[in-house]
Amino acid sequence: MRDYTLDEKDKQNFLLNYKIENKNNDKQIVAKYANGDTISIPYSRQRELAFLNIMRAQVEKCDIDKVIEEKRRFLVFYSILYIISNIELYTNRNEMISDYKAVLYAAINIVAITAFVKNISNTITLRKEYEKNKYFLENEELINKHFYHKIYCDEIEPIYNINNIERLNIKSLKRIVNDASELENNPKFNR
Repeated sequence: MRDYTLDEKDKQNFLLNYKIENKNNDKQIVAKYANGDTISIPYSRQRELAFLNIMRAQVEKCDIDKVIEEKRRFLVFYSILYIISNIELYTNRNEMISDYKAVLYAAINIVAITAFVKNISNTITLRKEYEKNKYFLENEELINKHFYHKIYCDEIEPIYNINNIERLNIKSLKRIVNDASELENNPKFNR
């Protein structure tokens, strides 16, 4: 999951993902937070379900437009840098500019343009990731009704959850939902 937080305080509690590892023949849940912290706790199915519920709640309560607007504020800063350096170059175009100033203006322009493009790319990716997660949550029950594996005789575990769909793109997820819908409408496969 991508970081949907607005400030550093929120990053401390924003769960990005978790994985289950075997350490010294002991199952552990290793969780990664948006501020870079990683915790490791003993595994239990209840703890894993709690992490999944936290991740679901993060997507459901996220105001993605506000998050993207906050992340785009950096665009204003880099745009101002770019404009100032270009105005300075334009006003001094008839004068000989020292090598130092020319390199400085070129560096400012490169940094500003790179940051601008990277920020736009990141906000587009963030929105796509959010929309995919939201789409998954809207269809989670349907998907998990048809795509699961049995753990014990009567206990099933869904194949897909909010933590492991990160590797899927929205097109693949829509295909899975479409397949689940077809299974739902086919009486042979309806359980």
